[in-house]
Amino acid sequence: MPGTVKKKSPKRLNYWGYTKAFHFAPKRAYAATKDPVREFKDMVKTMHRLGIEVLMEFYFPEGCSPRYITECLQYWVQEYHVDGFHVRGVQGICNLMATDPLFADTKLLNIYFPVEEIYGKKNLPKKRMVAECNDGFMIDVRRFLKGDEESLKAFAERMRRNPKGSGLINYIASHDGFTLCDLVSYEERHNEDNGEQNRDGRVQNYSWNCGAEGKSRKRKFWSFETVR
Repeated sequence: MPGTVKKKSPKRLNYWGYTKAFHFAPKRAYAATKDPVREFKDMVKTMHRLGIEVLMEFYFPEGCSPRYITECLQYWVQEYHVDGFHVRGVQGICNLMATDPLFADTKLLNIYFPVEEIYGKKNLPKKRMVAECNDGFMIDVRRFLKGDEESLKAFAERMRRNPKGSGLINYIASHDGFTLCDLVSYEERHNEDNGEQNRDGRVQNYSWNCGAEGKSRKRKFWSFETVR
C-alpha cells in the first residue's frame, strides 16, 4: 500500500513582543491595497465621519531621542490626523509632551501621569487630554470576579478612584494577554504553538476556567451556590 504524504503545516510568524521599526509609515503588509498611506488616511477619515477617534499605540525602544519621538508623533497628527497615542516605554518624555503646545489637542495614554507635578496643583487642566492606562484595575477586577481573598477592598478603591487632571482607562482585557473568552476558559497560559516552549506571556493571569481547562461544550449555569 502506498504511503500517505503528510501535508506540511503553514509556516507561522511569531509577532510576540516589540521590535525595532520604522515609525513614520504604516506597515505595508497590513494593507489591502498597494497604497498603505492612502488606505490609512481614508480609514481615519471614515472613522471620523462615524464619530470614532483613532488612537495609535507606539513603542519606542531605548536609544530613541526625545526629538525623534516627538517629531514622529507630531508627524502622525499632522499627516494622518490621528487623535492620540498610547505610548509605551518612554514615560518621562510623555510627561513633557503633556505640556507641549504641539500636542494640546492630542490625547496621550501612558502608565501614569503625575499631573500635579506636570501642571502644578493650581493649574490642572479642565480638559483631560492625558489618561492613565495600566493593568492595576484589570488585575484587581479579575481577582474580585474570581473570588480571591481580600480582593474587595482593592476593587472598591479602583471603582472610586477618579484623579483630577487626568483620565482613567479601565479594562478587564486588552490586546496584550488573555481575551475575555480566555479569561473564563483557562487558568494557565497556552502559547505552545509559537515555538517558544510556552515561556512567553504572563505567568499569572488571574483567570478561572469555570471547571474545565480550555474550550468546553458544557452549558451548565454556574451560580454562587454552585461554587460554594
